[in-house]
This record gives sequence, structure tokens and C-alpha cells, in this order.
Amino acid sequence: MKLHKILLLSFMAFICVSYSQLGFALQDCKYYQQRFYKHWNCDVPEQKALIMQLETLVNNHPEKGIVAFDWDGTLYDEHIQNPAPILPTDKMRGGQSLWHIWGALNLNKYPFVFPLFASSCSKEEEKADIIKQDAYLEGKLFQLLDSNPTPLLPKAYDKFTQIAKFEAGMTLKQMQVGMNGFLTSYPPKKYAFKKMFDIVQRFQDGGFVVWIVSGSNPYYMSNTMVSKNGINKTMNYHLYPHCDPAHRLTDSCYIAGNGARVNALWNIFTTVYDDRFVRSQLATGQVSIIDGYGKQLVLQDLLRRFPGMRVLLYAGNSDGDSCAMQYTLHDKSSAQDPIGLFIQPNLSKSTKFLDIYNNCKSTGRCFDIETPN
Repeated sequence: MKLHKILLLSFMAFICVSYSQLGFALQDCKYYQQRFYKHWNCDVPEQKALIMQLETLVNNHPEKGIVAFDWDGTLYDEHIQNPAPILPTDKMRGGQSLWHIWGALNLNKYPFVFPLFASSCSKEEEKADIIKQDAYLEGKLFQLLDSNPTPLLPKAYDKFTQIAKFEAGMTLKQMQVGMNGFLTSYPPKKYAFKKMFDIVQRFQDGGFVVWIVSGSNPYYMSNTMVSKNGINKTMNYHLYPHCDPAHRLTDSCYIAGNGARVNALWNIFTTVYDDRFVRSQLATGQVSIIDGYGKQLVLQDLLRRFPGMRVLLYAGNSDGDSCAMQYTLHDKSSAQDPIGLFIQPNLSKSTKFLDIYNNCKSTGRCFDIETPN
């Protein structure tokens, strides 16, 4: 009799598990759209295919893993109207550049922003110096050589380390106050890519380790997400709930970017570049920043920080993401291959990035997201 009971209970357990699995298999795209992908449309075949592939990844990986997203052009618009163009052709900028320009234009109200420029003779000169320096780092200034205008293009390491030091001398709290004002003028509702943040939220809620890997300043990005006028409060997300950019960024923020180190005693940005994500990879005399090959170095560093995990998804939009994307897609250490999300790849100026997409799109695990909003 006891044996019969054991067999009956085992059979019932089998039926319950099978029914549960069948229930998952029968969920259609609309179910996931209503729960997780509110800015998507299952009636569009390409969007339906991606949602179902993402859900397969979420549900088939009980061990979870790392998913990583670029910021500029991937999660956030990088073609925003420039209020202070240097040249008629200088009409559009990315969000971080706009933060610099906005700070310059609002020095009277926010006199504590970018104090390294305060050595100028007047507020007008200080404003002009900030705008000019930002324009130089964005490749918008030209030098006249034999009456021929030649672009002044800083080398990658100079560009990103100088951008990282823009806030030197500011406290973390001052940057938060300034960013709140900036986000009032440039609201995330208008510039954040909603479809992409749906994906970020889904993987965070699904228990995955979600990182942002970007050439932008990590404090700029974290404030854009979690400060008073940021994405969470104004768009009803709850990303990185333990991240507090008013204090030194910890691993709870899960953002790798190009920023300056913060003085631990005074919570003030220094002029020293924070290379924590790339330093362990580099031999003596070699340096890197978080762009290009540096993004791959970040992914390799994350694998050491989270032993036993794999990078299961990477999302990017430009040449700066090529190495990280290729590194992610080449991992075939399990039956479930990683996914690549290519944001408007046909608009990319990088032949390499587009080639990676073209070589992968037939596999069913690389997706072209042409309308991230």
C-alpha cells in the first residue's frame, strides 16, 4: 500500500511539473508584452520574434548570467538638439555633452558645476571655455592650417580621460543637484529608449546581473536613472534600486564607464582617471579606456567578479561596441548561445559593427532593433 502511495504521489508530481512546463510553452507573445514589454508590439513579426527569444533566454537559464548594454545610442538618444552650436553643422549632441553645455549655460543658477573652469576671468568666459572644451572633445573644433580647416580630433585615451575629469572638484551631491536641474530641461521621457529599458528591467527582475558598459561618465548615467527627475521616478521603472550616486558608486550600481576617481574622505571628484575595470588586464606600459577593445576588457573583468557566470546578451550600436559584441557572440560553451541586440546597425558608421550583424543575423540570435522608442 505504501508503495502505491509513493507511486501515486510521484505521478502527481510529474503531472504538476509537466503541466507547469506546458503552461510556459503555451504563453503567447501578448502575455509577455503585457507583463514585461509594455512599449513593444507583438503584432510586428520582428518584435514578436525578439520577445520570444528573450523569454527563452530568461526561462532556460536557471543559473542566470550577465547581460550588458551600451548607453549612448543604445539606451539613450545621442542626437539631441544642441542649444549652443559652435558651427552650423554642430546641431546634435549626446546626453553627456548636453550636460556639459547645459551647465555652462546655467552657471548663474548652478555656480558649483565644473569648478575647474572657474579660473576664467568672468562667468561669460567660463561659459565659453566649458563649451569650447566640450566641443573639442566631441570633435567639433577645427584648426586652420594653410587656410584649410582641419578637425582637431583628440586621441581616444585623451578624449575619454578628459571627459572623465569634467566634474573634477565637484562633490557627488553637487553633481546630483546639477543633474536634477539638467533632467528637468532634458527629461528622460523624451530621450530614453523605452523599448530598451523594458529589456533592461526584464532581465534585472529575472535575476540576471545587468551591467551598463559605456564611454559616458558612470555618475552621469546613474543620476539619469535614479535621481529625482530621472528615469525611475518619471517613467515608472525601478532599475538598480540600491544605487545612490550621491555616494561613491559601488557594485550595486553595476555601471562601467569613463569617470574620475572620487576622494573617499570628501566625496569629491578628483582629476585621476578611474581605470578599475581595465587595469587588471593591462601589461606595464599599456593603457585602455572603456571603449572599443576596452569594453571587451570590462566584460572579461565582470567574468572574474562573478565567477561561474557567462555573458548571455550584449546590446550596442556602434564601432565602440564591436569587440564586446564579438566577444559575447563567440561564446558557445553551452547549448544556449548568447544573444546580440544591434540598435539601428544600418545607421552605424562602422563597417566592422555592421559586418558582425550581417554575419550573425541568419543564426536567429542577433536582432536588428530599428525603432528603440
